[in-house]
Amino acid sequence: MTDEHLLKEVGRLKDRFPKLENNYLLDILIEKKGHAGKATQAIFKAGGDGVQEAEEQFYKVYSGAFIDRITRGGMMVYLWNIDYDSSFSRNRKSIKSVNEDGEEEEFFKLDSFLFTPGDPRYENHDYFDSLSRRGNSAYDSCEWGTDPNFIYDETHPLNEKGVVMTIHELEVILHVWKYPLLGIHPYTDEDGNRCNYFGKEVKNRVKKELPKGWTRCSCKEYNGLWCYTNKEENIVQWKNPSE
Repeated sequence: MTDEHLLKEVGRLKDRFPKLENNYLLDILIEKKGHAGKATQAIFKAGGDGVQEAEEQFYKVYSGAFIDRITRGGMMVYLWNIDYDSSFSRNRKSIKSVNEDGEEEEFFKLDSFLFTPGDPRYENHDYFDSLSRRGNSAYDSCEWGTDPNFIYDETHPLNEKGVVMTIHELEVILHVWKYPLLGIHPYTDEDGNRCNYFGKEVKNRVKKELPKGWTRCSCKEYNGLWCYTNKEENIVQWKNPSE
């Protein structure tokens, strides 16, 4: 943590919080070991002059994966940003407890779903969950739900069972597992009518498998923004190396 690094990061914080004093920003930055993202979150928590406005602007820039949706009749349109981890939640509920050693622990709510085997509403839940999960993985070559311009129906080569989702299976994929499903996916509504889900991407990008040697992790300080690492090359970056 050099003086040059601190000066650069304080400048970023000052741009983000123009009404706060430089010395205050520097103190928090040093406390957070020069990490501007962690310092930013600490300032949001502490509050101060102009902080609320700065936080609102911050989350307009770092929007997260889910952007918007439109539901009309038999059509659902979702807009996603695949720069972000769609499973990340900055407001995830938690409870605190003290263990037998007197240490405080925090437990966070996890996404979960239960259904009764044989329920026709979820007959193909495991099948479509597997396809969607693999298509959303950066380490799998499966292309299900990866292209906003493709149709993923019962005739798609990856759909070996030749079936379509029910509205209930689709809602679990989108709202419980939170997969950013791209492309056109037919589904049946409550009355058995055939409808369409449209998964769009903010820049019309396609989800791709990462090149060999690369990994990714979501950054909680930036609303789940993906960070990419190549340990062999000693590279850490925000830009997706597959684009």
